[in-house]
Amino acid sequence: ILMEQEDSRRLHRDSSSHSSPLSLSDNETELLLRQSQIILERNTPDIPYAKRLLEVAALSHNHEAQYRLGMLHARINHDCERVFPRHGQANYLAAVPWLNAAGKGGVAEAWPGLSMIYATAEYFQRDLALSRQYLNRSAELGFAHAQFDYAQSLWRTRRDAPIRAHQS
Repeated sequence: ILMEQEDSRRLHRDSSSHSSPLSLSDNETELLLRQSQIILERNTPDIPYAKRLLEVAALSHNHEAQYRLGMLHARINHDCERVFPRHGQANYLAAVPWLNAAGKGGVAEAWPGLSMIYATAEYFQRDLALSRQYLNRSAELGFAHAQFDYAQSLWRTRRDAPIRAHQS
């Protein structure tokens, strides 16, 4: 399956933007997701191979695969903690489109990852206002960590009302 889908992926990249997405069954995408998870949980994960598996599933518009691929590019886990530090740097530029697609596709876990990426100084398109919007979105979706971070952000940027002396 992987070899056939990699050939389709190459054709998809080389063709016009009007071409149809890869067509995988739910069972095939689930198989690719599970295989990538097993590979990444090894003591010595094969990150390039896991990326290829996830990319094939993501190109078939599987939103969970898009989320996992974006998080793998960003080198962060579900809790937005760094992972795989010995396997190269994060590629935020590659991560952002996949996480955006996953978030718009209904994977709520993508928004905290996007918030973290846009807040980091390592990302050349750093945008704290956009980071805050994504953090707010993830907080509204019920992520406790995002709610806490958003509350801290609001507290740090609050404007205290001036104290007025009441003269009688």
